[in-house]
Amino acid sequence: MPLIKNKDGEFGYYSHIPKCAGSSLVDALIYNGWFVHLNAMKQAGERKDFTPAIKMHLRDYNGLSESSHFKELPSTFHPCSHQHWHLKIVKHYCDLSHCRWKFAIVRDPVEKLISEFRFRKGAYCPLNSTKTWDDYDLGRNKNKVQTTNFSYWLRMSHETSILNPYIWDNHFRPQCEFVEPGFDIIPFNLDKINFYLQDRLGFKSKIPWVNKSEFDEVNATQEDRQFIEEWYNKDYELFENKKDYNWIE
Repeated sequence: MPLIKNKDGEFGYYSHIPKCAGSSLVDALIYNGWFVHLNAMKQAGERKDFTPAIKMHLRDYNGLSESSHFKELPSTFHPCSHQHWHLKIVKHYCDLSHCRWKFAIVRDPVEKLISEFRFRKGAYCPLNSTKTWDDYDLGRNKNKVQTTNFSYWLRMSHETSILNPYIWDNHFRPQCEFVEPGFDIIPFNLDKINFYLQDRLGFKSKIPWVNKSEFDEVNATQEDRQFIEEWYNKDYELFENKKDYNWIE
């Protein structure tokens, strides 16, 4: 959920939905000279650069001085990485009324889950190990369990996400929970992403493409697709209800 700030001091909010070109977009922001805050791996600028968009001192730590060491944001591992916060958490710690731009990239849930399966190379979290997402994040668990069967992986991922919605660093949370009416919504399309960055944010260069999953044929059956449509039915409602959002066509 990086807060962003351009050279003119204008704030923006990019709702980083996992597996929707987030790493590429953050790279582009930093390359184009923007400050990026609340991103665990890629950050430019300090918290003081984002006052008053960060409002924790206004509500959660009343009476403490701005320099108090008690005034800290939650750890990046609790409940998930900062960049993957969904909107409910973001609005607790940030005042988005200061943001000129509020936008997100969205993706068809079927394509998104196939990309997730490829990215994790079939790794999934066992049902008895869902207490924390970071135990089973990519590269952290040396004894991870894997499968080449997408249908099985899909249903295991669904069950573990019920037990812990933050599993795999909030990667399985519905996209509709990352946005609200009034947001600019960019479909997962490189041309449309570049149009938005150049037309709305004033970028001079196009976005680089990073973290692209290796191509492996994934057999998503008709039953799998129906299962995904039922699982993410609210996301499909979001895609159909375009009147409350600013869709980049």
